[in-house]
Amino acid sequence: MLKNGICRIGYFAHSDWHVYSGKRWPLLYSQHRTSSTAAFVKILPLNTVMTVKLIFVSTAHRCEAVCQQCQTQVCIKCCIDTHKKHNVKVISKIVEEVKFRIQNETEEIQNKLIPNSQKEVLDIENRIIILTTEYAKLEQERKRLRNLWLKEVEDIFDKVDSYIIKMKEESLSTLTAHKKKIEEIIPDMIKTVEENKEILKSNEATNTLNYISKNEEFEHAYVPFNADMEYPSLVADVLDGNELNIKIGHLRATMSQTSEPAVIDDELSTKLQQTLKKSKLIVSISTRCKPLHRVACVEENEAWHIQIGVYIPEKMASSSFLAQGIITCSLCENPTKQYCNDCQVNLCVDCVSPHIEAFQSVPHYIVSFKNRKIRLVYPSCLIHLGHRCEAMCQQCQIQVCIKCCIGPHKNHNLKAIAKIVEKLKLNIQNETEEIRNNLIPNSQKKVLDIENRIIILTTEYAKLEQERERIRDIWLKEVEDLFDKVGSYITTMRDENLSTLTAHKKQIEEGIQEMIKTVEENNEILKSNKATHALNYISKHEEYEYAFVPLNANVEYPTLVANALGKELNIKIGNLRATLSQTLEPAVKDNLLLTKEKTTLKKPKVVASISTRYKPLHRVACVEENEAWVSGDTKTITRLDVQKYVKETVATNCHRFTNDISVTTQGDLIYSDYENKTVNIVREGKTEALFTTPPGWHPCNLFATKAGDILVNISRGLKNKILRHQGEDISQEIENNDLGKSIFAEGSYSLYLTENSHGDVCVSDLNARSVISVARSGRVRFCYKGASRKRSFDPQCIVTDSLNQIIVTDYSNDCLHMLDQTGQFMRVFNNHGLVAPCGLSIDSAGRLWVGLLHTGNIKVIQYLKN
Repeated sequence: MLKNGICRIGYFAHSDWHVYSGKRWPLLYSQHRTSSTAAFVKILPLNTVMTVKLIFVSTAHRCEAVCQQCQTQVCIKCCIDTHKKHNVKVISKIVEEVKFRIQNETEEIQNKLIPNSQKEVLDIENRIIILTTEYAKLEQERKRLRNLWLKEVEDIFDKVDSYIIKMKEESLSTLTAHKKKIEEIIPDMIKTVEENKEILKSNEATNTLNYISKNEEFEHAYVPFNADMEYPSLVADVLDGNELNIKIGHLRATMSQTSEPAVIDDELSTKLQQTLKKSKLIVSISTRCKPLHRVACVEENEAWHIQIGVYIPEKMASSSFLAQGIITCSLCENPTKQYCNDCQVNLCVDCVSPHIEAFQSVPHYIVSFKNRKIRLVYPSCLIHLGHRCEAMCQQCQIQVCIKCCIGPHKNHNLKAIAKIVEKLKLNIQNETEEIRNNLIPNSQKKVLDIENRIIILTTEYAKLEQERERIRDIWLKEVEDLFDKVGSYITTMRDENLSTLTAHKKQIEEGIQEMIKTVEENNEILKSNKATHALNYISKHEEYEYAFVPLNANVEYPTLVANALGKELNIKIGNLRATLSQTLEPAVKDNLLLTKEKTTLKKPKVVASISTRYKPLHRVACVEENEAWVSGDTKTITRLDVQKYVKETVATNCHRFTNDISVTTQGDLIYSDYENKTVNIVREGKTEALFTTPPGWHPCNLFATKAGDILVNISRGLKNKILRHQGEDISQEIENNDLGKSIFAEGSYSLYLTENSHGDVCVSDLNARSVISVARSGRVRFCYKGASRKRSFDPQCIVTDSLNQIIVTDYSNDCLHMLDQTGQFMRVFNNHGLVAPCGLSIDSAGRLWVGLLHTGNIKVIQYLKN
C-alpha cells in the first residue's frame, strides 16, 4: 500500500505491504514500475480504490486457474492451448477453500493446541515440583532408615560388648578369687613347715605326740583350676562377598545385600606378654640378724643368712663352728654356760635357779653346756608328781609313767613313747618335705600360672574388643555403603525423571513458539490477496497434533520399602535388596558367678540408719554388704559398718578434702585429689598414686568398674570430660558426640558417673540438669531431663543396680529418681526422710546407702526383693 496511491496490478508482487512517506514517493514510484515490467502497471489514487481483487502473476498473462490434471497454474491462453480439454479449476475458488482451511487450522492451533500445550507445560512444571518433593521425601526416608540401621548395628555391637565385658569380669573374678584362696593357703603352709621344723628340732615328746597333720587339708582344700579357660569367640564371616555374619555366645546377627562384597581386613595378631608389667612383693621375712650381711638362696623357698659373730644357722651348728659364734640362754640373751639335760634347755648361770624353781615337780640334771646330752624330754605325769611318762597305753590312749604301768595300766598294751615319737617325727619329716617341696611350690606355681592366665585373659579380651571394634566399623561401613547405593539410585532416578520432564517441557515450549509463529503467518496469508501464498500453504496442523504427545499421566517414583520384623530389618529399592537381622538375644550363662533374679519392692523400707562424724557428708562407697567408706569436708576417709562401728580411718594428703571415693573389685579404696591432680589407691593401709591427670586438668569424680578400669571425670575451667583408665594408660576419652559437639554442658559443676553391666557409662550432668547414658562405643544412648517436681531437677550422685536400673539423687527435691536402662522414668523415692541426699552407693545385697549432706546420717534402703 502506498501513501498516495495503490498499485492495482502489482499488489501481490511483493511479500510485504509497503507504506511510504510522501517525500520519497517519486523515487519509489519509479522503482515499483521498474520492478514490475513483466506486467501492466496502473497507479490509482488511494481514495479511488474501492475493492481489492486477487492478483495472479505470470510472465505475460495472469493465471486465474489451476489444471487439475497437471497441477499447474494456467492463464487463459494456456487453457485454450496446452491444457485444452484438461480439468481446470478457478484459482479464486481454490484460494477460498485453502483460506477456509487455514482459518480452521489457525483457530484449532490458537484455541486448542497452544492452550493444551501450555497446560501440558504447567502440568510438567507441577510434576517437576511433585517429583522434587517426592524425591526429597525419599531422601529423608533414606536418611531416617540409615540412622535406624546404624543404630541397629550399634545396638548389636553394644550387646557384643556387654557380653565380652560380662564374660571378662566373670573370668577375671574367678581367677582372682582362686588366686586369692591359694595365696591365703601358702602362708598357712609356710607356717606349718616352720612349726614342723620346731617339732623336729624339739626334744619335747609332747609336741610330737600332739602333732596334727594338715597335708590332706592342704592337698584337698584347693583343687587345681581347670587347665584351659575358654574365651568367647567372635566369629565374623563374609559369605558370597555380600553377606556379613557375626556370632558370639547366643547372639547371631546377619546383614546381607545383593550387591558389592564387604571387605574384611586381615586379622590382627598380637604377641602375648609373658613378663609382669609391675613386679610385686609376695613375702617379707624378718630375721634376728641386725645388721644382715648376706643372703644365699637354697633352691626355691629357703635361704642362708649370716650376721658375723652373733647368729649361727641351724644347718651350720657343728662343733667346729661353735667357736665362731655365741649360743644364748633359752630364758634370756646372756651366753649359755649350763644345760638342763632333763628339760633340754640352754641356761646361763643366773637362770639355773629360776628354771629349777619354775618346774619343781620334775628332776633337773644340770650340767655344763659342753657336757650336755641331747635326748628326748618326756612329759610329766599328771598323776604321779616327779615322774615322767615314758610309755603310751594303747588301750587307754594316754601317756603313763612307770608307776602307772605297774598300777592302773598293769597288763595293758604299752608302747614306748620314744618309738612313737621316732615314728611320728619320721612322718612329720616326710609331711614337711611334702609341703615344702611339693605343696608350696605347686601352689606358688599355680599363683604364677593364674597371674599369667590373667595376663593372657586380659590380652585375649583386649584382642576380642579390638576385633569387635574392627568388625563394628566394617558393619557400619557396610550400612553406609548400602545407603550410599540407595542414595545414588535415588539421585540417578531423580535426575533421569527430571531430565525427561525438563526436555519434554522445553520441546513443548519450543513448539508453542512455533505454533504462535505459524498462527501469525496464517493470519498474514488470510489477510493477503496474493493467491501464490495461499496456493503454497503447507499445513502443520497434523504435525502439531502428533509432534508433542503428552507424557504418561503418572511418573513412577522408586519406592523405598523398609520393614522391621521383630529383630530383622529389610530394605528394597529398585534391584537392591538388603537385610539386617538378629536371631537371638545374647544369653550369658552365669556358670562362674551365680546371681539371683530380683524385682523391686512396692514399698521400699529403711533397714538401717547410721550416724557419722562427717557434717557435711559428701560421699559413700560400699564395701561388700555391711560396710562402707565415707568422706566429708575433711582430709580423712573412714570405713564403718552397718552397726556404726569404725573399722578403719585413712588420712590423705589432700589440701582440703577428697573429691570422690570408690572401691575396686579387689576391695581397695581409691580417691581423687583435685589439687595434687592425682588418683590414689589405698592397699593394706598404704597410699600410692595410680596416675596423674593430663596437664591443666584436675580429677573430680570417679568410679571403679567391675572390669578393673577406672572412670574419672576431669575438668578444666568450665569444661568436663571423662577418661577411662586401665592402670596408667588412657583407653577411652568421652567428650564429643558423632557430630563433634560436646556431650556435656559447660559449667562449674563436676560430673557424677557410674557404669552398668552393658558397659554403658551413666553420667549425672548437673550443669545440664540431666542424666546421660553413653555406650561403650561413645554414642549417646539417651538423655533424661527429670520428671516433673516442685523444683528444678538437681541430679548428683548416681548408681546402677543388678537390673541395670539407674538411681540418681535429686538434691533440691529431697528424693531419688529411678530409671530403667533405656532412660525411662520408673519411680521416685521421696518418703524416707531423704533431706538433701548427697552420697549414694549400692552394696552387694542390692541395698541403697544414701548419705544426707547436712545431718551426716546414712539411710540404708532395701528396695529389691529376691
